[in-house]
Amino acid sequence: MIALVAGLSHSLLVGGPPTRTGGARCASSPCMAESPRKLRVGLVGGGTVGGGIVTILEGARELQASLGVDVEIATICVRDKAKPRDFPLPAGCAVVDDVEEILGDGSIDLVCEVMGGTTLAKEVVMRSIADGKHVVTANKALIAAALPELQEKLAEANAKQVLGSEGKFGFEAAVCGGIPIIHALQRDFLGDEVSQLSGVVNGRTLPSVSGQPSGQPPRGLFVGIINGCTNFILSNMAQGGLSYSDALKE
Repeated sequence: MIALVAGLSHSLLVGGPPTRTGGARCASSPCMAESPRKLRVGLVGGGTVGGGIVTILEGARELQASLGVDVEIATICVRDKAKPRDFPLPAGCAVVDDVEEILGDGSIDLVCEVMGGTTLAKEVVMRSIADGKHVVTANKALIAAALPELQEKLAEANAKQVLGSEGKFGFEAAVCGGIPIIHALQRDFLGDEVSQLSGVVNGRTLPSVSGQPSGQPPRGLFVGIINGCTNFILSNMAQGGLSYSDALKE
């Protein structure tokens, strides 16, 4: 969960989108802007991940200032707004149980979807993109099921925008447990044509996947599992002798 929250924070803060109301941006590396640009966020989901996002962002004011951005969590949509939350609510933040209060709010710059699922979550993301809002999601199932459709909707919506005001769609937190691989591919490999990603982003899992003894490099090319939770389970099954159910409980 911590990795997912870190990935979301990375998408929100590092190289994040401009606001709908404008604001200063740095031309190159992050720097202190004269007037921080306000970024009003609507958070859809107030569970473990949602609460972690609130906690991290509220504790990252110095980082936000260094990046020239002021993130305001304006609204949080939850299933039961009467349920006590185990995280402090930001000042002025509204807790609602109707997602329309976020989708229909023209002052919201960015919608952060962490509710999970592929039905209502997809509607939230599609509507937000169509309305010109920036979107960040940690929803693995949604990305796996509908990424091409979401990207098509983003391209369609951005075609109607003025150059420089296009919407952004961040799904870094749904990939590799928040490891910034999407960020690197989108920004650092623009001149390359990437046709395949191979490997396992977990050294301890390499022997079990490759069939080689521990400490020896794998033979030949293999396509591995780039997912922290799955790697943890496989590592414990292969090296700790645990059953799948016991490894899953861990």
